[in-house]
Amino acid sequence: MIAPSPDPIASPIAPSPSPSPSPTVQPSPIASLSQELQPYWQDWRKLDRLQGLQDPNQIVTRRQFARWLVSANNQLFQNRPAWQVRSASATSQPLFTDVPTTDPDFSTIQGLAEAGIIPSRLTGNNSPTFSPDGPLTRETMVLWKVPLDLRRPLPPATVETVQKAWGFLDATKIDAQTLRAIAADRENGELSNIRRVFGFTTLLQPKKPITQGEAAAALWYFGPEGQGITAKDLLSNAPSPIAPPASPAVN
Repeated sequence: MIAPSPDPIASPIAPSPSPSPSPTVQPSPIASLSQELQPYWQDWRKLDRLQGLQDPNQIVTRRQFARWLVSANNQLFQNRPAWQVRSASATSQPLFTDVPTTDPDFSTIQGLAEAGIIPSRLTGNNSPTFSPDGPLTRETMVLWKVPLDLRRPLPPATVETVQKAWGFLDATKIDAQTLRAIAADRENGELSNIRRVFGFTTLLQPKKPITQGEAAAALWYFGPEGQGITAKDLLSNAPSPIAPPASPAVN
């Protein structure tokens, strides 16, 4: 009798290796920033001189913008000490109850107020507080920035003045103390903060918070039309006046 052949022993089958997961590519924050604002953001990021400038979509606080405003102005005008904003002395009497001498940004905020850039009781504003951690609005950004562009007292303005200068349909919603800065910003033409940051618009939306991307655009240029300096000039280490774009010829 012939013994049956033993059943062959099946070789274990190794499972197919799992495919390696593809690395998740996180979109760059700048990708969500409008193309018009990207060059301003990139220049300041290359300079790496505005502490906390990291996310173009993040809302800017009043404290943060005050710090950046002084830092950007003084860096761009490093060769013009007369155009720099001085820090306040630690012995100064605080102008705002919520910005005491122990506040890390006291010298900056107090210095801007003592220079008349930020409204305080020195300029006839009776508000005792500054709200340093509140959001910076569009109208406040223009109010603080324009005096450092035009370098002179701003003339009085009314709602009608702003409507005539800009054609804003929401001019009646603008705070009365900011009307003069918004009207005066028009003097810088294509280099005005409003045009550079918001482009063409018939609505200012004065209470809308400012983002870091918009703040970078506002701080990219300082000075009167034809005499200003940009962050790009600072990158090249050769600050020079910038001329406004040439107007197209009228046939």
